[in-house]
Amino acid sequence: MKNLLLATARVTAITVPVVFGGLTTPRLRAQSSTAQAGSPAFEVASVKRNKSGDNESTNMVLAGGRYVATNVTLRTLVRTAYGVQEQQIVAPTWINDDRFDITAKAGSRPATTSAFREQVRPLLQNLLADRFTLVLHHELREFRIYSLVVARRDRTLGPRLRPDASCTAVTVAPPADAAPQGPGILGYPSGPLPCGGEFTRAGRITATATLFSIFVTRLSSWTDRIVLDRTGLTGKYDWDLEWIPEQGVNVEPSTSADRSSDSGVPLFTAIQEQLGLKLESTKGPVDVLVIDHVEQPTPD
Repeated sequence: MKNLLLATARVTAITVPVVFGGLTTPRLRAQSSTAQAGSPAFEVASVKRNKSGDNESTNMVLAGGRYVATNVTLRTLVRTAYGVQEQQIVAPTWINDDRFDITAKAGSRPATTSAFREQVRPLLQNLLADRFTLVLHHELREFRIYSLVVARRDRTLGPRLRPDASCTAVTVAPPADAAPQGPGILGYPSGPLPCGGEFTRAGRITATATLFSIFVTRLSSWTDRIVLDRTGLTGKYDWDLEWIPEQGVNVEPSTSADRSSDSGVPLFTAIQEQLGLKLESTKGPVDVLVIDHVEQPTPD
């Protein structure tokens, strides 16, 4: 699938807490202790330019405290490190174009991969400051946004959004006309999606026992505005959202009369019918990251 987790072209990206066979590990170097004194840092990390010319990318947290990103832009790395959305980054244009491969390992082994996913942001922030000499500041700017709210007054959620504190593995079934896929990180998973795992591709977002805040971040990638969470939902959830992706970005919701029964539903309609949530158009102040200084990474 040639085509950015996170750009108007959609890239298949699966984030799963398992190590896949055949994954090669580049040479790692010790992380500098001077980037952000006292902040957590990867024990070792490799950062290399990717000059393949491919647009396909992966961005994964793996078992054993490992983080692997392949062919990702710097904008994707900043988004992952700071938990922000596409429109919340003000930066030089090259961060959208140049691509990198990163392999890094935490100094101590996390108790679980899900726990490591929740700890990885400060590690990535330190890596960006160390290897890309990234310096940024926060500003509040007003944007037209979507507020994500619970659709029903009784706050009943839809059938495809369920709290999941203990985790129940879910099998992601491919559509009937999908081409067969071998094992690996692209295509549909060949088995149940593990606890804390995500599967994302155009028209499909699935996860098990994953923080709801991650869903909100993902959702903005499929709309034309920043999405702010006004649901009050916290903790971990299972979700499985399917819709018919439009060209470019999704815009205001269409009515049920705009679709046929066998063609799926637009994103806004799917969010309400499947998850019991709703996107409301409004304006509001948004925290923006302004990149003051960034350089090409120092070599390994």
